Amino acid sequence: LRTTVAVLATWLTVNLPVMIGASDGWSLYWRFWTARAPEPDSIYGAIALLTKMNLNIAVVNVISLVLGVAMIVATSVVVLRSPRRFNVYAIAFLLISGILMVAKVWSPQSALWLVPLAVLAVRSSRVLMAWMLVEALTWVPRAGVYLAPEHHWLPPQIYPLAVVVRLIALVGVCLYIVWEHWDDEPGDDEPGPAVAAVAPHFDRSPAAAR
Repeated sequence: LRTTVAVLATWLTVNLPVMIGASDGWSLYWRFWTARAPEPDSIYGAIALLTKMNLNIAVVNVISLVLGVAMIVATSVVVLRSPRRFNVYAIAFLLISGILMVAKVWSPQSALWLVPLAVLAVRSSRVLMAWMLVEALTWVPRAGVYLAPEHHWLPPQIYPLAVVVRLIALVGVCLYIVWEHWDDEPGDDEPGPAVAAVAPHFDRSPAAAR
């Protein structure tokens, strides 16, 4: 609750003066986002490229918004009902991942939002590195999308398939985090309630490897 209040207070402190003093400029991004078509990076763009469908932007906006709210609700339910306490890094990773999965845009730089959170939230270095490798390799076919047609060296279907693989990999990381917190009993290498209350799950991260 304290974290949520702090986030809202910070957001208002930064945005409110601009919202009042330059409302047109402040709302430009939101108008642009509403009008833009799904990009190839998103699951909608991948579906459109693979099926040759022309997706209605208004319909995609509604679907994206509904699924985004559903992701937030689902994450909240999982966290609140979990037998183990989630730390803020794991919660932030699940929330941001969920929003990226259902958003119209999933730019490569968006992965940078997840990297520090993943390092702090994912206990398994293998899971972490496997996801990072998939994310990095997705850049290769993505770069080919923006070459001139005569310079394309990969079939156009490769990138939407890579987007689907990237989505599956991120879902796998999220499921791993949830499984860790819903597993039966803490192992001998996990902190007890007293330690978790002071620094919940921080030592579960490769960043704090013993």
